[in-house]
Amino acid sequence: MIRHRQAGEPSFTAAYRVWRLVYVEIYDEPRTAISREKQIKGWNRAKKLALIGQLNPTIKELECE
Repeated sequence: MIRHRQAGEPSFTAAYRVWRLVYVEIYDEPRTAISREKQIKGWNRAKKLALIGQLNPTIKELECE
């Protein structure tokens, strides 16, 4: 997360000024995580916001380590 907040290298977060972590899923297997990421990326915005709202209804920034 800290890397994303630091300017300097081009990235999605720098281009779109995305700085808040509001939802996270943790997986043991990279392939499972990638599959889930692709699934969510295919959803429309409303469905993504509904997913976030299930675990973070106030859409507060999450703490990360």
